[in-house]
Amino acid sequence: MPSIRTESLCFSYGGNDILHDIDLDIEGKGLVCIIGPNGVGKSTLIKCFNGLLRPTSGTVSVNGRPVGDYSVKELSELIGYVPSSTTMSFPMSVIDSVLLGRDSKSKWKLDPSDVLAAYRALKVMRLDDMALRNCNALSAGQMQKVNICRGLVRDSDIFILDEPTSNLDIKHQIFITNFLQILAEESGRLIVMISHDLNIAARFADKVVVLKEPGVLCAYGRPEEVITEEMIRDVYSVSSRIIAHDGRPHVILDYAENW
Repeated sequence: MPSIRTESLCFSYGGNDILHDIDLDIEGKGLVCIIGPNGVGKSTLIKCFNGLLRPTSGTVSVNGRPVGDYSVKELSELIGYVPSSTTMSFPMSVIDSVLLGRDSKSKWKLDPSDVLAAYRALKVMRLDDMALRNCNALSAGQMQKVNICRGLVRDSDIFILDEPTSNLDIKHQIFITNFLQILAEESGRLIVMISHDLNIAARFADKVVVLKEPGVLCAYGRPEEVITEEMIRDVYSVSSRIIAHDGRPHVILDYAENW
């Protein structure tokens, strides 16, 4: 069963404290959304999850084993990661870009199964007709979907995404988040994504992590437990009204306090 656990996790950049005593126990399949204002350490937290950053103090364990005990190769096979944005500094086709995600599977020797997996991911993202197009010719939204494809083809038990819908319109935000929810349920994966849209997190997440200033854990639980008028006022300094829709909370924003 995939799991990520942190105990008393703290992280600092050059003496600037970002995360403070984060205790989390995320276990089992499902889609987990991390929400919170800008600058509270959401991206830092997921980089501690996958070993890109080493905590200043405290521990991170993946599947019951400290992250530091894994080799880079072991972690890359266990955790698929999609950063918030990726730019191509040299010409590369869409299909070749996606195939980079299969390096841990193919050991850089392409197999027909690798190509099939890449085209399958592109088809899911509705990009198969762009497979031979140059990545530099894509829009920001299209490139973000290519990045997701590259993460998908790793076929990892844990999939971590940093704002995967940031460059997408509302239709594609819903499509991507709904797809990730279904993928987690049907494949048994643990999928963790950062989101700035409270209603998308409330609609599709199985669990929600809320961070607030100054980089502390505010809440973790099911959307109906976590996304409340009190939480939004406390974390975002915004007044709101919560209504129930299909058993999940829906946020109606009012106004920002102390603007």
